[in-house]
Amino acid sequence: MDTKIIKLYDVLIKYNKKDFLLRTSTAYLFLKELFAIDYDYGIYGCYYLFTKHEKLLEYKTINEDVTTTFLNEIFNANKNKTVKNILENQMLIKGFFILANDPYTGVQLNILTDLLIRAKVDNAETLFKALLKNTNTSFGDGMVKIFDQYKKQLEIKQGTATPVLNKKTVLLLNEYTQKIKGEQKPLILQRIKELT
Repeated sequence: MDTKIIKLYDVLIKYNKKDFLLRTSTAYLFLKELFAIDYDYGIYGCYYLFTKHEKLLEYKTINEDVTTTFLNEIFNANKNKTVKNILENQMLIKGFFILANDPYTGVQLNILTDLLIRAKVDNAETLFKALLKNTNTSFGDGMVKIFDQYKKQLEIKQGTATPVLNKKTVLLLNEYTQKIKGEQKPLILQRIKELT
């Protein structure tokens, strides 16, 4: 038998207790141990948690451990594979974007900003749709962070304080800014208009 499989079974047996995930850092340790064996095992572990134990993400500490700390670790290990896995799996989108306490910081913000910079509007729209369903934070405040990060990264990429926005990206940003119900809506619309 492959040593990776033996290690996998060791981890599964170690955490095979009815209440193992309810302890504060256990869900994170479970994912981290799976990830230490193989990147894909860490992703499968996330999928398992988001599918079978979604309620755990209601606990703030567990949510932060999984949707921030662990996501950061797998993203830093393999950025392209992490983005690809998230975009191809609705349960990972749900866990990392819909259920996350704050999906407008860190890796989630970087993923979305990068998609906007590269004008991958279909993928960005998938994540915008998910963010609209997140009830833990304000979509309007999040859109301000997204636009500010996008503009900043575009300025760096283009080497100018007045970057040129991609037309498809502008349409997408306008569309989702229109869905904001707060005071952030006119602010973002004005910022987009200034750059187009």
